[in-house]
Amino acid sequence: HKKLASEKWYQRTNTLRAMVRVDLDSAKHFLYQSLLDEHPNVRREVVTIILETLPNDAVPHLEKVLNDESWEVRFYAKQAIRLIRQK
Repeated sequence: HKKLASEKWYQRTNTLRAMVRVDLDSAKHFLYQSLLDEHPNVRREVVTIILETLPNDAVPHLEKVLNDESWEVRFYAKQAIRLIRQK
């Protein structure tokens, strides 16, 4: 998606949020791929989106960011994993 290539991190996260609102299943690929984004704010926002939507297949992707340099990414990833496993 063109907007996901934006240099501005907030444009990337806004695009992801819009895609998730329209069709979560179709957006998952972009969502999980964005967990590897170079900008910590993008990774944090992606984990927050996952925390809000709790897709069942997110756990393996979240486990990859449990050692992220950002404490917020690590914190929200742990919360999301816990909640998904409790479902």
